Amino acid sequence: MRNVIFNTMFGLVCLASVCLFWQRTVLLTVILAVISAIGLFKWRNKETVILFFLCGIFGAFAEAIAIYFGVWTYASPDILGITYWLPILWGDAAVFSYQTAIEIKNIKQHG
Repeated sequence: MRNVIFNTMFGLVCLASVCLFWQRTVLLTVILAVISAIGLFKWRNKETVILFFLCGIFGAFAEAIAIYFGVWTYASPDILGITYWLPILWGDAAVFSYQTAIEIKNIKQHG
């Protein structure tokens, strides 16, 4: 149950940070990097680290392409139409989903 609580808090703190600090790009980048480091330390396994970096890179790249074609825009873009913190948030979302799926599987197996 502690893992479920940690995962929930991880997701909520990421979301709250973006909602509160999106206009302060550098500060939000640092906050999300710290949150990510805590999560990656807690989960510390090779798959989670790889997932974090791959999804961070490819998620942000996909958004940059969509922005280039005019699908949407960010209020305060920093590079390639995206914000500095977006790759970190993509990585956080990926590992949050992955770790939550693991916990759901564990709960189903152990009642």
